[in-house]
Amino acid sequence: MNSLVLWGLIISAFVGAPLSALDVDAQKALNKEFLLAAEQNDPVKVTQFLDQGAEVNAKGSGGVSAMHFAAKNNSLEIIRLLNSRGANLSFPNSTKSTALHYAVYHNSPEATLLLLELGANPNAATSNGSTPLHMAGQEGRTELVVPLIKAGAKIDSATTFGVTSLHRAAEKGHLETARALLENGAGINLKAADGKTPLALANTGNFTELAAFLISHGAQ
Repeated sequence: MNSLVLWGLIISAFVGAPLSALDVDAQKALNKEFLLAAEQNDPVKVTQFLDQGAEVNAKGSGGVSAMHFAAKNNSLEIIRLLNSRGANLSFPNSTKSTALHYAVYHNSPEATLLLLELGANPNAATSNGSTPLHMAGQEGRTELVVPLIKAGAKIDSATTFGVTSLHRAAEKGHLETARALLENGAGINLKAADGKTPLALANTGNFTELAAFLISHGAQ
């Protein structure tokens, strides 16, 4: 950070004056560097910029926060640091995806478990109604199904298109994920808005083993 930006922040904090245009620009510049440090998985710089006054819930492009980057990078140290500074664990980006969505989607299992432990909302929904459990179904994150459900995820939560996590798993051919969902009570014959069941999606994708498995468990 250049000295002009830093001194602008220091002077504003010292005198307690309202932020001038320069101060606003200085805060934006500081937040930008803070977010870059989080994206680059650099806990030392993240700490440094927070100590200098970076806003812990600052938003970058697409409404992405430092917590989103930490979740994507599976950075437990940064997640804990941000949480200790008061970060919103379920802060949504522009599509309402939270850090927990990012952790599941980007295959960051340790970050997923830590976020759940810290209290992240397992039922936070994106603009189309997708929850982290939908991401687990879609991406075949079998090992995350049970932790999400134990944390309170609604197993048959549906998107705006009536799609459940089991629909997502069936559509992508994730047999073991479908098995985990069914073992934990997922509705096997629920219909999406277009009338399709998980079995119909498995058949469409030519996932014969998955289709046979669903039929053996009562799919119609």
